[in-house]
Amino acid sequence: MSKLRVLDYLSKIEELGEEALSADITCACGSNLFKIQHTGKQTRGVFTSHLAKKDQQLMVKAICNNCGAEIIIYDSKIDGTHMHQVDQVNSIFNDFKLSKFKSNSFQIRMMYNYYPDKMKENGVLTNDFEVIFVDISNKEVKKAYRLIEE
Repeated sequence: MSKLRVLDYLSKIEELGEEALSADITCACGSNLFKIQHTGKQTRGVFTSHLAKKDQQLMVKAICNNCGAEIIIYDSKIDGTHMHQVDQVNSIFNDFKLSKFKSNSFQIRMMYNYYPDKMKENGVLTNDFEVIFVDISNKEVKKAYRLIEE
């Protein structure tokens, strides 16, 4: 089992037993506001998440508003237990925007569900999650929007 991809960027970590984890993304510079880019398809998010796979893959990148650091927060090819190997990799990133809001910078909340005994190995959070949820919000948006549900 490998270490959770975003472990070094997690703050406000809440472990819910041995099967669930929730945490915020915080840049090494201390900022918690990010622009978001993705390789998938953006939906209207009415009854589903705002991002979906394109050609069986989805990669999501958070770009720090303060220092410009880039953090890959999800890659369907290598993250979780439902990895999707694809022949052709789409590496063109598109900006994520919610059209009804001016701000395109968001706070990011990561949530993971694990099978029992898969969350940690030798006390370290693993990348072997069963389901991932990513919610975004900011002062303008007020409520959390579901960015990813995989």
